[in-house]
Amino acid sequence: MTVEPFSAASVLREVSNVINDRGKNYGESRENFKKIAELWKAYKGVDFSREDVALFFILAKVARLSSTAQHRDSLVDIAGYAALAIEANQEPYDPVKAIDKIRGKT
Repeated sequence: MTVEPFSAASVLREVSNVINDRGKNYGESRENFKKIAELWKAYKGVDFSREDVALFFILAKVARLSSTAQHRDSLVDIAGYAALAIEANQEPYDPVKAIDKIRGKT
């Protein structure tokens, strides 16, 4: 299958690359978002989740798009933050726990 430039599939591959690159620079997103949430709590006195962090970053990108509607990088970032929001509050995959679950040990 041939993928056209800037097709949804090619953009999602780009998003995956961006997430991986950011992980190399800033560490694993779940831990990074946890630190950010803790700093926001210290500043505002309000509990924030890792998912909140991802969603607020999406809102920041939407605000930027209100001035520059076709800014491609912001759109790519929104897709990335949406993916990170989905995984934000999940526990990291643990193969031992997964095998135990299959074996009925949980």
